[in-house]
Amino acid sequence: MSDIIGAFGPDPTKDLRSSDDSPAGLTNLGATCYANSILQFLYMNRDFREGIFSVEPHVLKQQPVLDQLARLFAQLHGSKMAFIDSAPFIKALELDNGVQQDSHEFLTLLLSLLERCVSNSGVPKAKTIVQDLFRGNMSHVTRYDWMHLCELVYFLLLEDFSLLSMPSSAVLVVKLSHCLHVGMLETTGHTDKDVNLGSYHALL
Repeated sequence: MSDIIGAFGPDPTKDLRSSDDSPAGLTNLGATCYANSILQFLYMNRDFREGIFSVEPHVLKQQPVLDQLARLFAQLHGSKMAFIDSAPFIKALELDNGVQQDSHEFLTLLLSLLERCVSNSGVPKAKTIVQDLFRGNMSHVTRYDWMHLCELVYFLLLEDFSLLSMPSSAVLVVKLSHCLHVGMLETTGHTDKDVNLGSYHALL
């Protein structure tokens, strides 16, 4: 019997990391590669990881998903195993491991859920960790100079965002170079020839 088992190769449950600096993998439970990639992305963000580690035990006890995420991060951080079982976290989220999901949508929903979970924490760096790391502020500015007859008048609209939709690469080169130059998204009443667009270029 041992010869038959040995024919399948080394026992994967005994695989160890080659060194403490080598990251551990996550088990694929079926169609969960989208979730595993997001979990690895979040874990490799040191500020986010440390924020999750700082959440108080009583808050973790009240938030099963947050608790399983903290446990998973702790295993990724301290285990000598080459891979970690992500099943408890997937189960806490009640994900169907037989159905592939969109990773972008999953990240959006997960961050929204985690934002609500950590809001119960009394630790400052944990309480606002999602907003601090994954939320930005976009300025929409409309500028009028009323045919050069008076001073410029600006109308400013601030909008929070977590994710930005990017246009096609041809449009992105132009729009991103504008943003790099002026530091904001700008809508102007002038024609294109009246606006100084700068000389910045985005390399894709």
